[in-house]
Amino acid sequence: MSREADDDRRPSPDALIEAAARAERSRFRLFVGAAPGVGKTYAMLQAVIGVVETHGRSDTEQLLEGLEVIPRHTVAYRGQTLTEMDLDALLERRPAVAVVDELAHTNAPGSRHPKRYLDVEELLDAGIEVWSTVNIQHLESLNDVVAQITGVRVRETVPDGILDRADEVRLIDLSPEELLQRLRDGKVYVPEQAERALEHFFRPEQLTALRELALRETAEHVDEQMQAHRRAQAAPGVWAVTERLVVAIDGGPGSEALLRAARRISERRDVPWIAVFVELPGFARASESARAEVARLLRLAEELGGEAVTLPGTRVAEDLLRYARERNASEIVLGKPRRRGVLSWLGPSPVAEIIRNSGPIEVRVVESVDAEVPARVATRAPTRPPLLGVVFAIVSVATAGLVSAALMAVLPFSDPGMIFLVAVLLTAVYGGLWPSIAASVLSVLAYDFFFVEPVYTFTIARTQHFVEIAVFLLVAILTSQLTARAREQAEAARRREARTAALYDFVRDVAGAPDVATLLRGIAEHVAQTFSSRVVLLLPEGDQLRARAAHPPGAALAAADRATAQWAYSHREQAGHGTDTLPGSEWLHVPLATVRGCVGVLALDRNRPDAFLPLDQRNLLEALAGQAAVAIERTRIDAVLAEKAKTEAVIESIDDGLVVLDPSGTVVHMNEIACAILDLERGEAIGRRFRELGTTHPHYLRLRAAVADFLAHPDRVPEAVEIAMFLRGRDHFFVLRPTPLRAADGTPMGLILTLQDVTYLRDQEARREQLMATLSHELRTPLTSLRMAGDLLARTDLPQGSEARSLIDAAREDVARLEDVAQRLLELSRSRAMSIGLDREKISLRDLVARGARIFELQAGEAGVALETHLAEDVPKITGDATKLGWALSNLIGNALRYTPRGGVIRIALATAGEAVRLSVEDSGPGIPPGQRERIFERFAQGEEGGAAGLGLAIVRDVVQAHGGRIYLESEVGRGSRFTIELPVV
Repeated sequence: MSREADDDRRPSPDALIEAAARAERSRFRLFVGAAPGVGKTYAMLQAVIGVVETHGRSDTEQLLEGLEVIPRHTVAYRGQTLTEMDLDALLERRPAVAVVDELAHTNAPGSRHPKRYLDVEELLDAGIEVWSTVNIQHLESLNDVVAQITGVRVRETVPDGILDRADEVRLIDLSPEELLQRLRDGKVYVPEQAERALEHFFRPEQLTALRELALRETAEHVDEQMQAHRRAQAAPGVWAVTERLVVAIDGGPGSEALLRAARRISERRDVPWIAVFVELPGFARASESARAEVARLLRLAEELGGEAVTLPGTRVAEDLLRYARERNASEIVLGKPRRRGVLSWLGPSPVAEIIRNSGPIEVRVVESVDAEVPARVATRAPTRPPLLGVVFAIVSVATAGLVSAALMAVLPFSDPGMIFLVAVLLTAVYGGLWPSIAASVLSVLAYDFFFVEPVYTFTIARTQHFVEIAVFLLVAILTSQLTARAREQAEAARRREARTAALYDFVRDVAGAPDVATLLRGIAEHVAQTFSSRVVLLLPEGDQLRARAAHPPGAALAAADRATAQWAYSHREQAGHGTDTLPGSEWLHVPLATVRGCVGVLALDRNRPDAFLPLDQRNLLEALAGQAAVAIERTRIDAVLAEKAKTEAVIESIDDGLVVLDPSGTVVHMNEIACAILDLERGEAIGRRFRELGTTHPHYLRLRAAVADFLAHPDRVPEAVEIAMFLRGRDHFFVLRPTPLRAADGTPMGLILTLQDVTYLRDQEARREQLMATLSHELRTPLTSLRMAGDLLARTDLPQGSEARSLIDAAREDVARLEDVAQRLLELSRSRAMSIGLDREKISLRDLVARGARIFELQAGEAGVALETHLAEDVPKITGDATKLGWALSNLIGNALRYTPRGGVIRIALATAGEAVRLSVEDSGPGIPPGQRERIFERFAQGEEGGAAGLGLAIVRDVVQAHGGRIYLESEVGRGSRFTIELPVV
């Protein structure tokens, strides 16, 4: 029996250890489904029940009858009582089998574990067999794929390792049509949930895609279990359950054609394929160009969609067949050998050996260009013996001859052959294969010339001596080959150990870096020392790469090299020296890529234009680059998490409620204040659509309608709305203010909803309205008396121009102004201009503005402020309510007077603007900061000085809008503000 057959029938030690560990663990059976409702829980209910989520399904509840169910325990959280699986009771009960439904479930805050799958792991560690269920969309690695298919981001996930730990995976499969019918029949969700599910998640095309994902993931898991079983049991042959191709390359010019042929075969048959290069011990001494060619071919295999593997070995046929059986390959693709002349007499080629020993594995030999002859040059050491080794061989043989002659002179032995054999062995150890062969030939010649009768001639007189010399030569050559091979294997082991040590040291150093700067310096220094090269580490800043670390310090890239690095970063492929992309560069640019993207570029310059990295060093470089990328990404994630923690702390410290939505309206974050306002638990709100939250109370209906309107018009500048929520036995009032979230390119990324509690201001407003109404009524009675007295005095026969007549006229004018003030107080006390009916009539805005300006002339003079009016003559009349427009104008002039410093100017202008009349009030005050301009017309908005409830400008806006017009603000900090009203003529 051959050594290869013995190795193939020997169980894998690692597989045996894994099998023993699985035997000691409790069994874990997992029921996998494509979607909720396919029947996972139904299939599982045959044991002691730890927890089952029935979701109101009557069929499932009937199955529970008669089964032992562990009562749930309660968890108090923020005034609510939640129920969860009683893990301690289940551990104390210790059933043979425990059923734990919904593996991806998130436990209530305060539970021992945050996730239910961690409860399951504790049960398994305690020796309890567990049956559980999971939907395919809850696997962490498929989260993005499921979101792309369904448009819904699943928030509850389990790591993929939980699937690998399962001893048995059962796929519960159901066609989309049957599942949709179960949904309509109310067997999956209650009716309200079922309607929403049919609209979004449960669509036939989405269910079909999820079903395919479930079938594929389960098949891969079963395939891995089969491979593990074969390794543990050393199952002979190949089980052709699935097809898999293995193509062998040797670095010759026919290898590229061979890879393309394998690609075509796999594409036609839709099977995976693996490109394998068997690295013989002598490959380490092959030329740099040969090693670079092998590296290029392996990269080409990956580009063509295959898997590239470098397999250390000593015999191509044996090692390739062993690997093919380990991977359960169904077919091996080889290049056709082309041996010529005497080479065909030296023994069978590796292709012939593979065909003879392949067993059930099919072997396909395809035509290629010089598929094997160049491999002798490409993958082995140079055939010309090294000069130093030949010199060592000559010296060692000469020394052996002298020692033999000396010993024969003093000791009674006649055969010095063993001494010459020692010389051959020493040459093989220190010089390699070819010098040792040269030593063997020289030893035979020296032995024959000096020690075989007749001496000092190469004549062999006796047949016995001829046989001795032939056997000696054969033994010397075989021994030198074995010794040289052992030496090469030891060198290969040392190289692997050095690579492993370098990778270990690198990981240890980067893991202990206290900050990003130290990490980047450590990466650059370690790589530079490992590869004896200059190193520059580049990280992205905006759209460009910037050098963040270099070794030795001062190393820098030229403009052309920076462009090459940018290309490597953008395409996530190596570029520059020794590659097929921009090979003229002096630097080799290696992208630092992770599964989330590229985080930077590592540039190396070995200071020799013809210095290609050997294959083993290139593999080590790629491994170091991968570890460096992970370390850099980890530091970034740590920084993001720290920033996120700070942001969340700030959000939680805000006195207002805050809700963050993504573009689909799904809740991403909600602070505690918002949870209290909306009477929701954060855990039940995050991950759900906002329109699904709350009850059918009118307050919630109006809130959801307002949010839906915000989301439906992402390009519109949203305005705040006032809503009411029933809290603590009464209505509380809030201003719901949306703030759009946008990416750098303007793409909508969601909304931030702020809920500002204005209940106190609303109460303050009510009290103020009541006070102003009381003042208005109290003033109207004495003012009426004063006006009547003034009218009586005006009828007296006092001469015009007299002092008494002037005083009477002044008194009557003051009374009229006070009556106007009292009327405006009454109007303001009603709070909302829209609730007051407009008394429309034809009015002259020019007269209205002139009269309003005169009212403030005395007050402006006392304040040291100049009041200027610029009223056009051709302003047409409009239809409107003179009283309410006069109040709006008075409010604007009063605000301007309030904020304009002594020596300032207030300008009031009136002019025609197309089909509208434009009225503006401009002051020279401090101006309004940009952050307050958007809110200045909102109810309860206050300036920086405060002092008012912030209703005046909001009611001015309501008055203007009631007339079909608009009002807007222009302001510059330090220069003043201008409020402009535009009213339609018709």
